[in-house]
Amino acid sequence: MRLSTRLSSFDATLVAQYNSMLSIMNVKASELDLYTHRSTERNLRWKMDQVAANDLCGLAVTPDGAGCWAVDREGEVYTLGDAAFLGSLKSYGITCGTPIVGIVSAAITSGYWIYSAAGDVYAFGNLPSYGALPEVGLSADVQVVAMAAYGDASAYCLLNAAGDVFTFGDMKNVGSIPQEGIILSDPAVGIMLGDVDSPGYLIVDSRGEVYTFGELWFRGSMPAEQAYREAPVVDILPFRSTAQEGYRMVVADGSIYCFNAPFYGAPIGNMLGENIVAAAGDPVDKDGYYLLSDAGEIFCYDINSDHR
Repeated sequence: MRLSTRLSSFDATLVAQYNSMLSIMNVKASELDLYTHRSTERNLRWKMDQVAANDLCGLAVTPDGAGCWAVDREGEVYTLGDAAFLGSLKSYGITCGTPIVGIVSAAITSGYWIYSAAGDVYAFGNLPSYGALPEVGLSADVQVVAMAAYGDASAYCLLNAAGDVFTFGDMKNVGSIPQEGIILSDPAVGIMLGDVDSPGYLIVDSRGEVYTFGELWFRGSMPAEQAYREAPVVDILPFRSTAQEGYRMVVADGSIYCFNAPFYGAPIGNMLGENIVAAAGDPVDKDGYYLLSDAGEIFCYDINSDHR
């Protein structure tokens, strides 16, 4: 059974049965206590200098999971752990006409893509460039909000706030939210890809509503689970193992909501900054997750974390 549109549009009996199944599989951060200072300190992997932590907007993880790159709105890149500095817009004297939105890495090689609200894409390190919206004659009438790439660096896609998807490289475009005749009341904020051999992607909006396209399974959404918080969703991260596939939603207040995926902890209530601004999955085993706060704190949670 695959649900490929809003859960509310399905038969109420089916919805109730599906939600009952999800309640067994999922662990919701909202049902857990706030975490201790000791746990937060253990999971606080890196802390940027407060002077450097300014207008941060994106986080990417090195292929070995032992370092991170963070980027700010002007395209400056900050390295943590064993991450090597491979360049930035500032270091190359590039001035982007619109704010930088985020940074994405690949699992097979050292490098990162930086992308802007207008759909510009800049490749650094060993990563190739497959194009950008301005290069193919497309105008970002609606702000680009997210980017996702295959782990083998063979393709990437851009997502705008209306739910339009633009694919580059060896990625098949299998639809978008506007093509389904849906006008979002809450902006799209994140996109999650399937495997290279299973074309498809999953889009989430700031309310936590999930839309699936292609060969991806719907595992639940925050409104369907009645788990919506006042803080917006900022990203969605894939979880894959030999036994199951699911995803996690990251909320600005530090909450993590897991759908057919294990919960390893969250910094809710213990962040030095006010918000989580970006997140990234662990590229090594696709099991853990990294969170970036607006104060330059990077939290790492995996199977060895205290809360699970």
